[in-house]
Amino acid sequence: MQLKVINLKEQYEEDMKNGVGFIIDNINSIDKKTKKNTLNGIFSPYYGYNMTDEIEYSDKYTCECKALKGKFFEGEVCAECGTKVEFHDIEIEKTGWIISENYDLINPLFYHYLGLIIGQKNLTNILRFDHQIDKDGNIHYDMDNYDANNPYYSIGMLKFKEQWKEILDYFMDKKHYADNNTKVLIYNFIIEHKDDIFIRHIPVYNLLLRPVVLIKNNLLYSDINKKFQSLLSNIMIINKKQTEIDRIESKILPLLYQCQFNLNEIYDMTIDNIAGKGGHIRNCMLGMRLNYSSRSVIVPSIEHRRVNEIVIPYLAFMEMFKFELIKIMQSEYNINIVDAFDKWLEGTLNFDKKIYKLIMLMIEKTEGGLKCILNRNPTLDYGSILVCKIVGVKQDYDDLTMSIPINILQLLDADFDGDVLNYVSLKDKVITKILEEAFDPRYMYISKNDGMFNEELHLIKNQAINLWSFCNK
Repeated sequence: MQLKVINLKEQYEEDMKNGVGFIIDNINSIDKKTKKNTLNGIFSPYYGYNMTDEIEYSDKYTCECKALKGKFFEGEVCAECGTKVEFHDIEIEKTGWIISENYDLINPLFYHYLGLIIGQKNLTNILRFDHQIDKDGNIHYDMDNYDANNPYYSIGMLKFKEQWKEILDYFMDKKHYADNNTKVLIYNFIIEHKDDIFIRHIPVYNLLLRPVVLIKNNLLYSDINKKFQSLLSNIMIINKKQTEIDRIESKILPLLYQCQFNLNEIYDMTIDNIAGKGGHIRNCMLGMRLNYSSRSVIVPSIEHRRVNEIVIPYLAFMEMFKFELIKIMQSEYNINIVDAFDKWLEGTLNFDKKIYKLIMLMIEKTEGGLKCILNRNPTLDYGSILVCKIVGVKQDYDDLTMSIPINILQLLDADFDGDVLNYVSLKDKVITKILEEAFDPRYMYISKNDGMFNEELHLIKNQAINLWSFCNK
């Protein structure tokens, strides 16, 4: 995956063109009379997320007029609007946009990079407007914060936009750096993306990522919504200032600095929410608990197996395919679901030959075979995730190891000294097909980097020695 800098003006224009963007310009997020979220506020229903007394997803199953709600009515035709009740997911691409009509702010990503060159304290002192001009035109600084060593002290946001290159060069010239120095790389990055430094279009991402819930007239929401509300309020004040008196620096600059401060806070909170061990990506996407999954110590396959074929423990199969087995037992033994569950439970406590025969029948008769995702943490390289076919289950109840082909060890960066792999059973045919095309080790023999043979799937040293010995006897 390659990250790139987005031009927010271009993204705004594209969102508006595609119908997934809308303008936010109402500082009242809740209508005081109706108690509903306003169309052009930060909690807009355009996001497809409605505040409700019930923290559920019943609104996802609706007809067009929403007279019928809930999965219970799925497929029924509404008498009011004549449409079927169907699943309507939240459109995560829906984005609101706050627009500063006359003044630029600094993209918080570049604010961070500028601070690495200029110094965060210096940058703050440059942008913060903390001086007054008397009737004679004399400038009076707040001497508690004044920095005589900073020639650009308190020039404010407007002059900084005009002089940003000069200021950047001034603080770079104070020291000499090697060509490969980090600051030089940052400096070059800023210059390369100079058209993206200043922005007037600020995205307000989907409510699903910054939830708000109305419970008995009490509004509960994540802290980042307070920052969006504060930013919107300040920008709306600036946008409404029409007269020349309103636009004098002493009135505009403090508000612009406050807007920049709000924007930086939103950026920092967003990064905190997605990065690190407790962030959304690792904690909720990569580190979450999964149903129908197991972990086993790996051992080498002693039988002839294809590169994508594995043999798993009896108990692991019982858990991963629990409900499939219960359904089959209902049919095979002509019993109800309760009795089938009891038989499954007994089969987990002791090895059951009859259940084992059903397991092998499932493996043999399932169209396309039973597939699972094989994974070794921390999932850093291509090959850390593989889609494999379950071709056997161990009869030894106490054997909790999983047998895998030797040739996939290098893909997983694993060996047979006690390494543990995770595996998750795949249930959906469409998802399985998509994952197979990307992660089946049979399709990894050709390197995606150079189109040549993938050396990670080559014979390991012992195999090569044995093959040479066999061929030269």
